[in-house]
Amino acid sequence: MTFPFSEAPPPPPTSGDVSGLRRISLPTHPPLWSYVLIGVNVAIWLILEVIGVMVFGERNATVNGQFMLLFGAKYNALISAGEWWRLLSAAFLHFGLFHLLMNSFSLYQLGPQIERLFGRGRFLAIYLLAGLYGNLFSYLFSTSLAAGASGAIFGLLGAFIAYLRRYRTLFGKPGQQMLQSMLVVVGINLVYGITSGVVDNYAHIGGLVTGFILGELLRPEYAPPQQFSGPQVMTDVRSASRTRLVAGLGLLGVLAGVSLGTLLGR
Repeated sequence: MTFPFSEAPPPPPTSGDVSGLRRISLPTHPPLWSYVLIGVNVAIWLILEVIGVMVFGERNATVNGQFMLLFGAKYNALISAGEWWRLLSAAFLHFGLFHLLMNSFSLYQLGPQIERLFGRGRFLAIYLLAGLYGNLFSYLFSTSLAAGASGAIFGLLGAFIAYLRRYRTLFGKPGQQMLQSMLVVVGINLVYGITSGVVDNYAHIGGLVTGFILGELLRPEYAPPQQFSGPQVMTDVRSASRTRLVAGLGLLGVLAGVSLGTLLGR
């Protein structure tokens, strides 16, 4: 991704003269975890389907709530009883092939873009924490059995919105349009979640809010290039220690949230 950048103040260019402009590139990172997470989600679904056929004699076992409950779906009573790990495991389970395909496609479309901008470590932290907080919101505000990666994916949307809010001017009109498009996508999905009656909208909202907050805290912090010849690439000066600190505090927040839910009898 590049955008025009001009050092001040060059002589006013004559008509057609753009020599006073340099092309400044943003630092990007080759995506890895986006594809790994898709592979993990698909592998888990396939393994559960095989178990369903070979152990339980049931095809399409992943659409069965009782079956999914055995393997880590979000269920309030069990979380309150101490099975806190379900807040994470539920983010890797999917109710049937269509559910898996929808979330895999969304992650394939969105994940690599976010990972290129934020880097692998920050991307993974955002994804996992958004998945945890999405299921935490579901635990606190909904009694339904739930599973799916959509809370984590909404977290990526939230992080992308935070990034575009801060840096939309770097991309000019396309950046403004992209931000508007992301907001429209979020709005449509939330309205659909409210009206459909089959979507865990609390997980979506929890993931979205978490992703936006993490996007504000962990987004790249660009410094202009120091060299004046050769490739002109901005530097991301955001430290890795900040990511570790935010991730640690985020995990403590999950523990506090589950403890609160247990006290409230969720």
